[in-house]
Amino acid sequence: MKVVINLPERNDRRREIQKELSRIGWEAIFLPAVKPPDAGTFPSIGARGCFLSHLEALERALRLNAPELYLLEDDLNFDINFLAQWASIKSELDQKEWSMFYPAPVKPTTTGLVEAEPTTPIPCTHFLLVNGSTIPILVARLHEILANRPMHVDGAYNTIRAELPSVRTFCHWPPLGYQRSSRSDITPGRFDRHRFSSQVLSLARRVKNRLRGP
Repeated sequence: MKVVINLPERNDRRREIQKELSRIGWEAIFLPAVKPPDAGTFPSIGARGCFLSHLEALERALRLNAPELYLLEDDLNFDINFLAQWASIKSELDQKEWSMFYPAPVKPTTTGLVEAEPTTPIPCTHFLLVNGSTIPILVARLHEILANRPMHVDGAYNTIRAELPSVRTFCHWPPLGYQRSSRSDITPGRFDRHRFSSQVLSLARRVKNRLRGP
């Protein structure tokens, strides 16, 4: 089960991720991201919305008894060599007892498919796979974190991993994807708040993505 989390008003991101999916031949469900009215006890409205959106995707996968959940955020770009590598990497992963898999970490690890230490934080959640057997564990623990200690969703996953070493987590380096440069709904920069500077910044981001991607 592949799910893309996307704010309905971010048609720009939906178009871009749809291009990426079409390029590699994947189909996905687009899940409207949660946009809460306020931050509550989270660091920001965006952080709260991201957390709740991930939780909703996991709960949907749990209801459908999905054997695996591919969680993709709408600012993901796949590496230019993704298609040439994915099948063999996924086959290697499936030979292991894995719980979570980060195909596109933002910090270097040992080259190839490696298991991350439970206490090693993994930032960012733009591309994440969850084994079906781990989905109910994450749902239960995310609800506990939501009720007692709200935090960014990547921090929540890291907290769960540290507290439950049985949640075996793997990463791959070099990364098989990266976050596309675009305006953030979680931590917008000051230039994004002004119309003219936002338009100039948007153009610069498109140029950057074209230079980096296929």
